[in-house]
Amino acid sequence: MFQQFKNIFPNASLNISSITSSIGIERTGLHRLEAIKSEISNINSLIHNRPEPNDGIDLQQSGRTSITELEATRQTMQKLEEGWETIHQNNLINYRKQKAVNELLRRLQHTGELHYTVCQQLEHSEADLREIQTSIGQIQNTALNLINTLAALEQQIDQANREHQIKEFEQWKENEEKELMNEIAARRALLVEKENKLKKEYEEYESIQKKKKLELYEATFNAELEDYKRRRETEISSLYNRRNMTSVQTSLEQLQLVDENKGDLDDFLGTSEANKAIETTTTSDIKELKDDLSSSDDERADILRDEDYDDV
Repeated sequence: MFQQFKNIFPNASLNISSITSSIGIERTGLHRLEAIKSEISNINSLIHNRPEPNDGIDLQQSGRTSITELEATRQTMQKLEEGWETIHQNNLINYRKQKAVNELLRRLQHTGELHYTVCQQLEHSEADLREIQTSIGQIQNTALNLINTLAALEQQIDQANREHQIKEFEQWKENEEKELMNEIAARRALLVEKENKLKKEYEEYESIQKKKKLELYEATFNAELEDYKRRRETEISSLYNRRNMTSVQTSLEQLQLVDENKGDLDDFLGTSEANKAIETTTTSDIKELKDDLSSSDDERADILRDEDYDDV
C-alpha cells in the first residue's frame, strides 16, 4: 500500500503529520499513534535487553540469593507480564487501527488518482475546449437552420390555412348562391303567379270600368242630347220672338219699357242665363267625372305597381 502511494507521489516525503492532516485524522488519533510508536519503542528496547542463554548459569549460582532479590525478581516478572498483556492489547488496538489506516490510505489513493485524472483532464482541457467550441458552432448552425426551417414551415402553414379559408369561403359562397338562386326562382314563380292573378283581376276591373265608362258616356250623351234639344227649342222660341219684335223697328237702347213689361224681359233673360248655367254645369260635371275616372285609373295602376314591388 505504501509502495503504491510512493509510486503516485514519488517525490513527496512521507510524514505522519502530513498524512493524517491530508486524510482528516483528528488530534486524538495522532496522539494515539504517537503513543503506539512509543510502546513499540519500549518493546524493542525490552527485546534488545532480554537475557542471553549464558545467564542461566548465573541464576543457578545465585540460588543462594536473598529473599529480597527474589521478591524484586517476582515484581519484575509481574511487571513484564503486565507489560506483555498491555503490549498484546496494544497490538490488537494497533491491528484495528492498521485496518482503519489502510482504509484511509485506500481512500487517499483513490483521491490521489482522482486528482491525477483531473490533472490529466486539465492538461487536455485546451483540446477539449476546442472540440467544445467546434461543437457549439455546429449547434449554432443547426439552430439557425432549424429556425429557418421553422420559419419556412410557419409560412407554409399560413399559406395552407389561407388556402383552406379561401376554399371554405368559396364553398360557402357557392352554397349561398345556390340558396339565393333557389329563393329567387321561388319568388319569381310566386311573382308570376301573383302577376297572372293581378292581370286577371285588372282585366276584370278594366272590363267593369269600360262598362262604367260606356254607361257614363251614354248618360252624358243623353244628357247633352237633352240639353241640345232644350237649347234648340229655346233658340227656336227666341228666334220666333225676335221676328215678332222686328216689326217694331226699335232697338233695346231706344226702347222705353213700362214697369209691367220689365218683368217679361227679366224672365226672358233669366231663362237664357239658366240655360247657360245648366250647360256650364253639365260640362263641368262631365269634366269632373272624366277626371275622377282618370285619377281612379292612375291610383289603381299605382296600387298595382306598389304590390309588385312589395312582392319582389
